[in-house]
Amino acid sequence: MKHEHIVEKGQTLSRIATIHKTTVDELMRLNKDTIKNRHNIKTGQRIILPSTEQKTATPPSQSKREHIVQSGDSLSKIAKMYKASLKEIIKLNKIRNPQLIRPGQHIALPPEGQKIANTSGSRPLGPVPLKFLDTIQAGAALPDFLMLPEYQTSYVLARPFLTCGKFNRNVFFDEYKTQFGGILKPEQTIALNQLLDFFEADSETTCLRQIAYMLATTKHETGHTFEPIYERGRKSYFNKYDPVLAATQDQRDKAKRHGNKTKGDGYTYRGRGYVQLTWKDNYKRVGQRLGYGLQFVKNPDLALKPEIAYKIMIYGFKTGVFTGKKLSNYVTDTKKDYYNARKCINGINKDTGKLDHGEDIADYAEKFERTLAASIEK
Repeated sequence: MKHEHIVEKGQTLSRIATIHKTTVDELMRLNKDTIKNRHNIKTGQRIILPSTEQKTATPPSQSKREHIVQSGDSLSKIAKMYKASLKEIIKLNKIRNPQLIRPGQHIALPPEGQKIANTSGSRPLGPVPLKFLDTIQAGAALPDFLMLPEYQTSYVLARPFLTCGKFNRNVFFDEYKTQFGGILKPEQTIALNQLLDFFEADSETTCLRQIAYMLATTKHETGHTFEPIYERGRKSYFNKYDPVLAATQDQRDKAKRHGNKTKGDGYTYRGRGYVQLTWKDNYKRVGQRLGYGLQFVKNPDLALKPEIAYKIMIYGFKTGVFTGKKLSNYVTDTKKDYYNARKCINGINKDTGKLDHGEDIADYAEKFERTLAASIEK
């Protein structure tokens, strides 16, 4: 008898594999004629499952129970609803961050009637000392007692997930699809993988929120390609950066203040990279600080090389060289202001009175934060 699963809204292939205790590779093998891309399955699609003939029947008392997350649900609420142990639910589902569950997610429940452990007195109630939290290594699993209800404060649950080590790429791209929707093109996937490689290799950049914001900025500034690009526009568009060709005296004066002193400098030193490095003075300053001397001035296209574009982005966000604002002014382990973090790259738009695309990028950052948190490897 053929066993099938009908895809529900929000489900991914890895989630279906988990539900049916199989692997994504096995599902891909069985459905090779209908699934060409593991990240591209549709609601209502029929997924052939491995045969269960060889499996031992589950006793009635151990029958599988699960809860499909609804809007407004929390793990604590689910545990209370089914009179189940929160700790067991977290353990059973291998949930790394109890705050990150989403509508449509399937939560496996402990067998009905399983005794809830009495945890009173197992640990002193109250806040966990920050010194203790700081001893938890990046990407490490939380100690069991931090999962208990008496320790469920947003800060305690979030704190260990604010530092990153490595990311499970399959989980990352499944979660990316859930958060952002749509299908990534192969070149976008390759570019995002390269960015994750850079972050994983960068031992000095480990704050999850800051990484989320930098990915969000990259998404916007590269036109969603995640590749270093030239600032877009016709050649005449860059006259606004030119000391001679700019339309107004204010623009010409601004160009000179930023080192563009020769006709054509506006186009030559237009935006490039992940975050659009602009102005001759910035090419000079950043190149010297990163150990490249005047190479960026002589060959601005160096800023299009991914490894160099990454260094420029990190240096700019950490030092505030672009606008005088550092990312740490707005986003750290203990604070998060994704909207105003846009000031690190751009200021207020005179026409709208708002930060240039500040709201869009803040939304991307929230989604990247959830995506990264879900994919941190133990």
